[in-house]
Amino acid sequence: MNCNSFLVITLLVYSTLFYGQSNTLPVNGKIGIGTLSPQGTALNVVGTGTIGPSENLNNSWALVGTPNLGIGIDNNQITQAGDQLYLEAKDGEIRFKTKTIDRGVIDVSGSFGFGTITPVGKVEIRNTGTLAGSWQPDKSFLNINDGVNTLLIDPNEIYGSTTLHFGSVGSGDIAVFRTLKSNSAVDVMTIKGNGKVGIGTKTTGSHKLAVEGSIGAREIKVEIASWPDYVFKDSYNLIPLNQLEKFVSENGHLPDVPKEQKAKSEGINLGEMNAILLKKIEELTLYLIEEHKTNRALSKRIETLEKIIK
Repeated sequence: MNCNSFLVITLLVYSTLFYGQSNTLPVNGKIGIGTLSPQGTALNVVGTGTIGPSENLNNSWALVGTPNLGIGIDNNQITQAGDQLYLEAKDGEIRFKTKTIDRGVIDVSGSFGFGTITPVGKVEIRNTGTLAGSWQPDKSFLNINDGVNTLLIDPNEIYGSTTLHFGSVGSGDIAVFRTLKSNSAVDVMTIKGNGKVGIGTKTTGSHKLAVEGSIGAREIKVEIASWPDYVFKDSYNLIPLNQLEKFVSENGHLPDVPKEQKAKSEGINLGEMNAILLKKIEELTLYLIEEHKTNRALSKRIETLEKIIK
């Protein structure tokens, strides 16, 4: 309490000591306002009513200033009617307690501690337990809500009762996930501002997803625009085997199949490559059917010749 506040209270005390029968100044030095048997060591103020949620300072037990621009105090409330209320410890810290236990602190450096009186960093929240992979608001270290939606946080879990949105307003990456090793950071996954994702790399090129390393999956579905069933249509022009032999001899690969050098330098498109391979299998099937027809015709001719010879 500053000197001005103390003087105001002192004047209030002396102005009522001699005009109110409920006030007293015993020989023991205790001052009673609103009571003839003051408790405590120095000053005891007893009133009726409460300031309450309406913030009516006329109901305060002690009033410093005016009801419109002062500080009112009752037995469980301190209300400032003006614009600002200062709580200051000039050379020390401010601690908050319940049931004689330290619950929080504002230390001399301006750091806030909740659940600790030795905060590390500007704000530290210390608690015990964990959400343990379940929705337990009462066990969260931090609960943020608007009355409808809730965000729960503990040291290693974050859960939202609705969709969680992550983003940035700058021109850089939306998010970079890192692992810390000693004094260095290793970027393991990046979500870029254009929506591209890099795992093990920040260079995504033209890809929506770039992965530096292997991918393990039980199933991969690739959507395609066309499928080579047209090979079995009568209008399909199947290259004769002698021409196919010549092409392979000159080029070292099947028609429509990319060269080895191109595949190594540019990679292959899974959907496109599967369609090409299926096309070659279907063409091979047609060749086999034609060869089977030829073999059957030859077998019949051989049977006919054998009957003639006999």
